[in-house]
Amino acid sequence: SSCQCGRVIIKASGGVEYGYRKFLFNASGNVIREGDYRTPLGRIPNSSSRAFGGSGSVGYYGEKVFLNGYFSFDRRRYGVPYAPLYEEGALLSDENGEPCELEEERNKISAGGEAVCQYDIFAIRNRFRNQLPETPEEAIDLRMKRNNFRLRGGFRNLRGAIKQGNFSIDFTDYRHEEVETEDNLDKVATNFFNDVLSYRSVFQQANYKTLSGRFGFEGYRRSYLTEGAEQLVDGRVRQNNLAVFALEELNFDRVSFQFGGRVESNRYRPTNAALYRDRDFTGFSGAAAARFRLWEGAAFIANFTSSYRAPALEELYNEGPHVGTVTFEIGNQNLTRERSNGVEFSFRQRLKRVRIDGSFFYYNIDNFVYLAPQDEDESGSVDVEDGLPVAAYMQNDARYVGADLTVDVDLHRYLGAFFVADTVKAELRGIDTPLPRITPPRARVGLDFRYQGLSLRPEGVFVGRKDDGDVFPLETPTDGYG
Repeated sequence: SSCQCGRVIIKASGGVEYGYRKFLFNASGNVIREGDYRTPLGRIPNSSSRAFGGSGSVGYYGEKVFLNGYFSFDRRRYGVPYAPLYEEGALLSDENGEPCELEEERNKISAGGEAVCQYDIFAIRNRFRNQLPETPEEAIDLRMKRNNFRLRGGFRNLRGAIKQGNFSIDFTDYRHEEVETEDNLDKVATNFFNDVLSYRSVFQQANYKTLSGRFGFEGYRRSYLTEGAEQLVDGRVRQNNLAVFALEELNFDRVSFQFGGRVESNRYRPTNAALYRDRDFTGFSGAAAARFRLWEGAAFIANFTSSYRAPALEELYNEGPHVGTVTFEIGNQNLTRERSNGVEFSFRQRLKRVRIDGSFFYYNIDNFVYLAPQDEDESGSVDVEDGLPVAAYMQNDARYVGADLTVDVDLHRYLGAFFVADTVKAELRGIDTPLPRITPPRARVGLDFRYQGLSLRPEGVFVGRKDDGDVFPLETPTDGYG
């Protein structure tokens, strides 16, 4: 729904860069604090956030060789508004839409009675249409820590079959904690660890007549672990990814062709073999495109893609409450690979005062993986587990059809106008059911005024409505707004 909301935001950032001969040094830092959202109904408790971070690098840039070392850190803490109400079951309702006590529900079930409490998003919407929920006594925050180390290097201006190449080695140490705060005392309830060591190398080949291109390999090793009250996977899961790829291009006077391919392998190795099984996926992705120069400043591009995607680690193994996403997630170890076949057509026009970019795409996706709300008892409401709505990773054939358009116009030396719009229709093939969590049509129009160091950009944003037939079952329709 439309909302005249606001919050106080304080930002500060700065950096310094110094070059000496063929060496370059860089350092930067930033801090941001955002207050609670304020709405016509009042302040949203625990919707504030704060963050700070920094980075530094040193590099050597020679005529044929370069090498750069980089480090960055990021620290954030942000609230999850009303999250304790889910854990307490304060948002559950009975069959009449009235508030339902979770503790009474549990006692009834343990005594052999039938469950009555349900997660009814329509009842929640009606209940809080004109008032905010009571502020919980407890607050739940997410506290994130990320450290990144990167080494990049390469060579260039060589003679022979390989013209230039570059490589990178990257290690990210990531952790976030779900922190419960009561009486100003913090308690870490759940830890999420996600460490990734990645590498990538790309080589550019020397041009041969009208043929140019590049090829390379990349991969990563990921270690994923959750511990605590909201443990999503019992034990550590390791993922190994490796891919080799190539992209070639043929250039002629008015037409150019691109074609490429990628072979990718993913291996998942859970340490808890009693609950989880190893999964291996290997697949090929390929694409071909043609670019036609129509007239001065205009081009038409046609692209065909057949791509492969392995299920993500979370889609395979997650099972448990996740307050960060306000969902009880259920993975599926039997998921298979996705295969997407589609076409995309684009038109680009560059004139002295006008720039136009438009595209249309159509994709058929076999075995598409999506997170679907569950209603196992067919009550018409989302199932509840640990006070959270239940959603499971499912797989069906899907179809995506969409378009986007961008227009920029220079009205004057200091004044420009712009228009941006996009729309997408995504549904399950065969049953024409909309997929969950798909954005409505959107448009943005405005002016861009620039004079020396001053920039002013007023704009209007318009979002279409989503009716009952436009949303996944158990999702609520939404009003359009501007």
